[in-house]
Amino acid sequence: RLQLALQAYNTGQFQSYRAAAAAFNVNQRRLSERASNTPFQLNVRANCQKLTTTKEQIIIGIIGLIKVVTGAKRRARPELVQPGDQEWVTVIQSICAAGYATLPFIIYKGRIHISAWYEETDIPHN
Repeated sequence: RLQLALQAYNTGQFQSYRAAAAAFNVNQRRLSERASNTPFQLNVRANCQKLTTTKEQIIIGIIGLIKVVTGAKRRARPELVQPGDQEWVTVIQSICAAGYATLPFIIYKGRIHISAWYEETDIPHN
């Protein structure tokens, strides 16, 4: 019935969803949702869905096997630079409004901080 009501509305037999829903005895809200291609609630994944510990470990294991540190000198076949232990690294790269690429920021885990690492740059000392 819902499909018939939608078909009748699309062919111009009714001027509103309310009239089509009343004629075919269907819910008006469901008719308008179906017309706007809103997915069914059962098919929509919840925003608050959490991963179980097992699923999370599997995903981290797969990512750990795929991601490796490689050299940027060769594009076609990058060579493996560090085949040992792997750690998470965050790289932030962007393009400014003028269309130029900004310098990348690489954030990695460290035990100590030595300001001599970037003495030649214009980073403030405080």
